[in-house]
Amino acid sequence: AMLSSKGIPHITSLDLDFEKSEDNILMLDFTLLTLADISLISNSSFSFAAAMLNKKSHLFMLVNFISC
Repeated sequence: AMLSSKGIPHITSLDLDFEKSEDNILMLDFTLLTLADISLISNSSFSFAAAMLNKKSHLFMLVNFISC
């Protein structure tokens, strides 16, 4: 929702039509990160590992969220 409110186009597993279970969502999110053209990742080993496996992304950005 944070990206949508700023008008930034993006896709997550929740946007796709498939059986949604925790395992499916994690697997699809990981796959999407490995296929992204531009990778915005959080400070987690999950997103970092997916970014390292991505051979086509031309830009990787580590997002630093500051809570107010």
